[in-house]
Amino acid sequence: MQDYFLHSRGIAYRTNARKAERLTLVFIHGFSGSASAWQPFEEKLQSEYNIITFDVRGHGFSVHPNTFEGYSVEKSVRDIHALLQHLHIPRCILISHSLGTLIALRFTISHPAFVEKAIFLSPVYGIEKLWRVRATRLLVWHAAALMRALHFFVFMKRGRRTAYATFRGTGDWSLSRMYTDITNMGIRSALWSLAQIYAQRSDDIWKKISAPTLLIHGEHDSVIPLHNVRTLATHMPHVQLEVVAGGNHILVLNNIDEVIQDITSFVKQ
Repeated sequence: MQDYFLHSRGIAYRTNARKAERLTLVFIHGFSGSASAWQPFEEKLQSEYNIITFDVRGHGFSVHPNTFEGYSVEKSVRDIHALLQHLHIPRCILISHSLGTLIALRFTISHPAFVEKAIFLSPVYGIEKLWRVRATRLLVWHAAALMRALHFFVFMKRGRRTAYATFRGTGDWSLSRMYTDITNMGIRSALWSLAQIYAQRSDDIWKKISAPTLLIHGEHDSVIPLHNVRTLATHMPHVQLEVVAGGNHILVLNNIDEVIQDITSFVKQ
């Protein structure tokens, strides 16, 4: 795997030596994460597949825009489209985690010709009814608005990627992992990214996905309850649901082997 930078979009990405005869897997990390979260997946899958991981704008080494609008989900969708065109990839398997599933969802619906199959880890569904979201959304929006007013006075350092090997086995609400992620991302980028995500209303559009779809969810996910995703599965065509026994929301770090097994089994169907 090698690191590259798509200057036209300001997106840092990683890829292996691509071969035309192999399937291409494109990975999208969640909020406050980075491409480094997928490193074990890169190592285990790069000999069989073309692999692309990248830092979503506002995260890792990718651009950290100076405007609130620069963090929109729509711009992230355009980033993926531009990256696939830049790499001459006509079709891919799109794999996303947590809040990255909202970006993947929008891309899959906007550009269905590019998506052969879609795999969503810990998909974000039904959050409007969660008390945590209702309690924090207004606070995040006000903090993001204040940051918009003061952004000229906020020092913006270059983003960093978290070394996630340190945080394997951590819980959904690990303060040390969350602090490291937010510190590496920067508070302004974190607030503006989260506010843009909270602005999404996506529950009604999942059913528009036409590609074969796999949902992978942790049995003990305390961020998005399992029953939310069971409900989601009933509303989608061409869908499979795999429940990771004992898994929490952080499947990418804590259940690598199980998730890779689910991915490869689905991809080879």
